[in-house]
Amino acid sequence: MSLDQTFEIHVYFTVSNGEPMIETCKLCDLKKSIERLMYGPFATMGGIKSFKVIDNGDCVVFSVLDGKVIFPSANQLDSN
Repeated sequence: MSLDQTFEIHVYFTVSNGEPMIETCKLCDLKKSIERLMYGPFATMGGIKSFKVIDNGDCVVFSVLDGKVIFPSANQLDSN
C-alpha cells in the first residue's frame, strides 16, 4: 500500500437530509481522521450517526455506527 493511496470517508450526521458528507483522505492521514470522527468534539456531542471508509476498489474497509466499530468485527481485529 502506498502512502499516497486515497480513501473516501462517507459521514452521516444525526440531523441531515440523509445525504453523506464525503471527504477524501490519504492513507497517511487516515488514523487521524478516524479518531476525529470517533472522539472529536462534534462526535462526542452526538453529531455523527455513522461513517464508512471506502478504498479505491469501492470496498468498505472501516465502518462505525453510533460510535461503535461494526466493521471490521472484533474477531477480525484480534486475528490481525
